[in-house]
Amino acid sequence: MKVEGLGDQRRSTLFQIRSIIEEHDGLSFDQFKGMVAQYKKEDPIVHQILDESIETANLNYTRYLNNLLAGSKYGLASLTIQSAEEEGSVLGKMMSERREQIKSEKDYRKLFLGPQLGKQIQIHEIKLRQAQKQEIKQQRSELKALAKAQRKPLGIFSFGL
Repeated sequence: MKVEGLGDQRRSTLFQIRSIIEEHDGLSFDQFKGMVAQYKKEDPIVHQILDESIETANLNYTRYLNNLLAGSKYGLASLTIQSAEEEGSVLGKMMSERREQIKSEKDYRKLFLGPQLGKQIQIHEIKLRQAQKQEIKQQRSELKALAKAQRKPLGIFSFGL
């Protein structure tokens, strides 16, 4: 498994994107998605990291909203919320409306997407280091096997003569 490194330029690009996500209130999620789409052609590794960050942040934010709803005045468990939405009942519609009311792009970006992007950068670097270590181990084992094959077998009465 060959994992391409981030390098200084990619790392700085990702951290700039993270600061834009967390600090600029005028950035909508649609604008951010457009920015991510540009990186699909320019730099697939940056695009992959951004995409994974978005997916994980969406899951975490959905859990957060469900927990807010479960602890709200309705007092419902998150399992009840999910099953009600799947069935399309009145309760599910009510929960969907309530979720839309409490949803905030700013909270999503600052509390979930920005930190998740930082985590994805770290995860990618860890994978890179692990792949490099594995490659070094493989090279060492190949060198040992080659050295073992090149050794001359010693005869029974060989005294270095």
